[in-house]
Amino acid sequence: MSNSPNRGQLNLPVIDISPFISWRSPEDDDVANSHVTKENADGNGAHSQAHLPKPITAADLTPAQRATVAALRAAVRHPGFFYLTGHGVPHALMQRVLELGRQFYTDAGDVTGDDDDAAAFLLRNKRAIARRPCGDRYGDGARGWQDVDAISRNDWHEALDFYAEISGAAQVAAHRAFKAARPNVWPGVDSLLEGRNLYPAVPAAMRVVYPDYVTRLCSVGEAVMRALGFALALRDPEFFVGATRDSFWCLRVLGYPPPAPGFPEEGRYRPRRRRRG
Repeated sequence: MSNSPNRGQLNLPVIDISPFISWRSPEDDDVANSHVTKENADGNGAHSQAHLPKPITAADLTPAQRATVAALRAAVRHPGFFYLTGHGVPHALMQRVLELGRQFYTDAGDVTGDDDDAAAFLLRNKRAIARRPCGDRYGDGARGWQDVDAISRNDWHEALDFYAEISGAAQVAAHRAFKAARPNVWPGVDSLLEGRNLYPAVPAAMRVVYPDYVTRLCSVGEAVMRALGFALALRDPEFFVGATRDSFWCLRVLGYPPPAPGFPEEGRYRPRRRRRG
């Protein structure tokens, strides 16, 4: 997602979604800004859009919103894809998200010893939030850090996984009903994905910055769904918003460590061949 896409990459339409970001009420900003980190609060992270009333019908749309709706209507009909601009997610915040992910895999904190001490600290920092099976301490079978062997030696990466947190009796019941209706997809474990996200001790800022980032992305998604409802001239323009407001999301932070000693470089990413006959 970029505020300035390179149009030379693909000949796709560019949609300015900012008119549908700017209808946010002061109460909405209070909620969003509660996640703003100190480093982003000085001009980079705060929402600076004007406060406009939320459009209820097509007659309520501003000229700028009408332009966005018209462009989106054309884009979804042909070619079906588009670039999104005006989303309001600060570039500095996106860079900070990447920086913290790299620190998780490389920053040994205040360790000042030799390389072995730093490597031991990094491993302890990861294992403290390792993914665990359902029912094993804090485990929910999904969240946390996974090492290379837990994923796939063929792709040779490790991962730190975050998911939308399911809270409240109603959400838990709906989540379990969803899984029960799909027994071939979901294993028969009620508590799968029902835990809390696990944040590392280092970097500590990840606990604040990542939820802020996800909150902003969800706000952008809601703006797109609202604009799409008007673009498709739905009887209820809020239909997509209501259907996706509690949508489930996953955020993965991947690390690619050097190959282990003795692990062949050639063919590392080659898929296994299946024998026929």
